[in-house]
Amino acid sequence: MRGIFLPYLTLSLLPFFLSLLVGMHGAALFHLLSMDVGASACCGVVELYHKRWSQSEAVPTVSNMARFLDMEYEVVRSVEPESVAEIRRRGKGTFVDTENLRRAAEKAIGRLVQRQ
Repeated sequence: MRGIFLPYLTLSLLPFFLSLLVGMHGAALFHLLSMDVGASACCGVVELYHKRWSQSEAVPTVSNMARFLDMEYEVVRSVEPESVAEIRRRGKGTFVDTENLRRAAEKAIGRLVQRQ
């Protein structure tokens, strides 16, 4: 599997130009702090969760930060039945229903457009 590797400076500046940040629950979503919150089309976050995680298991830090910064926020849960430990053991990542992801992104973008 090949990946795209970007220098840290590029990664830290990239969110400034985004209107919508989509990512798996975890530290990378903290790039929302680099988004241009004052821009007219900013900002939204779609957080991907494993479906077996409950809101009580994962501290809602990303959702709280997004709401505090007046960002649109959506959650999409994964589709696999395995536990998080099983997914990590097989090493193939987490799968989400792309239709659910599309709907969540459209919902967040729609609310951003209404703000303008």
